[in-house]
Amino acid sequence: MRRCGHQALGIRRALYTTNQTITKTFQPTDEQKVRGTILNHALTKVNQLGWTKEAIEQASTDLNYPPTTVLAYNGMPLIKHFMFDALNKTSIDQLHEFDTPIDRIRCLCRVRLRQTQPYIRHWHDAFLQMMEPKYELAAASWFFTLATRMWEMSGDQSLQIDWD
Repeated sequence: MRRCGHQALGIRRALYTTNQTITKTFQPTDEQKVRGTILNHALTKVNQLGWTKEAIEQASTDLNYPPTTVLAYNGMPLIKHFMFDALNKTSIDQLHEFDTPIDRIRCLCRVRLRQTQPYIRHWHDAFLQMMEPKYELAAASWFFTLATRMWEMSGDQSLQIDWD
């Protein structure tokens, strides 16, 4: 069995369909760039402050922006940023080494776990926030997107899901 290492990580925004790869061109606005910069810096605060509004406000202050630059009532903007940032950093570059879609899925799961590892001490807090009734539909959508993208990256195009 081949090992799935950090080389499976790479930055690529792509939408995978049938036999072709369609690369999305995404040009963020200045506001989105500032928000992304603040949320990226806030991820460095998660181990100190958790998935909280305070982590976002501290990151804003550290970067000389007003604390209210990213409007947050809790840590959900930070959690969402992590979920999609990690997904966009997941690449299929090294997956061609694997023979079957199930091996590719295993590799992608390991990559995803490695992405979560730095925040593992507070990851349960993120889950608790995502399971609040007002956020559970959005969180379910994020996990559905994650599962769908991983399935597409694995290269499997069958209509019947058979894990055996």
